Amino acid sequence: MFRRMAALDLDGKEVEHAHPESFRDLQRICTMCESHRQCARDLARDTGDSKWENYCPNVDTLKALNALPWASRREW
Repeated sequence: MFRRMAALDLDGKEVEHAHPESFRDLQRICTMCESHRQCARDLARDTGDSKWENYCPNVDTLKALNALPWASRREW
């Protein structure tokens, strides 16, 4: 989960602090996901490839978080 967040330029600590409920949901869903190996392979090959969007059960939450302005990106 943290590697995927980093690939999206999301700071896991900042997300956890700003949106603790969403962060816990991301963790829970990622833990139960059956695509861990595929995700790890995709991240190792190309972090910018959008294949993960087809199998990741957290895709909607990660995209929503990615659309927000973040202090770590100096978007505030």
